Amino acid sequence: MPIPSGATVWPQPFDPSDRVDYALGFGPLFTGHEVIDVAQVTLMPEAIALGLTILEDEDHGPSIADDTNIELYFEIEEEFRDNVLFLGGVDLPVEITVTTTATPPRRFQRTVVLKVAQL
Repeated sequence: MPIPSGATVWPQPFDPSDRVDYALGFGPLFTGHEVIDVAQVTLMPEAIALGLTILEDEDHGPSIADDTNIELYFEIEEEFRDNVLFLGGVDLPVEITVTTTATPPRRFQRTVVLKVAQL
């Protein structure tokens, strides 16, 4: 699946051995007192195929931070960490969808790119 040309790219590259948090802000899209009500994070097939996972335990989220940001932790499954594709770096897309508290609720969906490379 091609990555949309307007996709946001997280500025910090991700090493396959990392377990690190990333955030995406939606605040500039909101009006009035609107905040995130529901968030859904989906890994695209190419990310799953290279072992990218989103941690979903009590300590690592994903979570709504400051009412307008999504915070999540990534990890590459151990058996994929030495994949040669990570030597030169690979872009893995993540889709984030939020529904707001507006009346009626509004929904925003964004593709964000996680650059995974051996650092």
